[in-house]
Amino acid sequence: MSLPVVMPTPLQAYRGDDYSVAIQVNKPDTTPVNLTVYGTTWKAQARTSRVATVAYDFTVDATAAATGRLVLALTSEVTATLPALIGFDIQGTVGDVITTILSGKIQVSGEWTR
Repeated sequence: MSLPVVMPTPLQAYRGDDYSVAIQVNKPDTTPVNLTVYGTTWKAQARTSRVATVAYDFTVDATAAATGRLVLALTSEVTATLPALIGFDIQGTVGDVITTILSGKIQVSGEWTR
């Protein structure tokens, strides 16, 4: 399996709502990837571009990393400030080795209720 996995379709989020998404990483034969090989600590950020200075930090729940699953979350306070389209990636660290396992985009819809 080649890393990072690039998501072909943007995820969807709603501005002003709490946001949570489970990411499942599987091998081509559909067996889960043991992500603990790539990370004992995890970090995920979103930005409007790769060189943007403003970053939106996700919380990363790696409880099920051994079964290929990570859960990313943003609070409603953070999603309230998101632009219409952001890119993100997820990086795991073991010792001094950093590995990006996934990258993609999130399309953010505007809220009507305030």
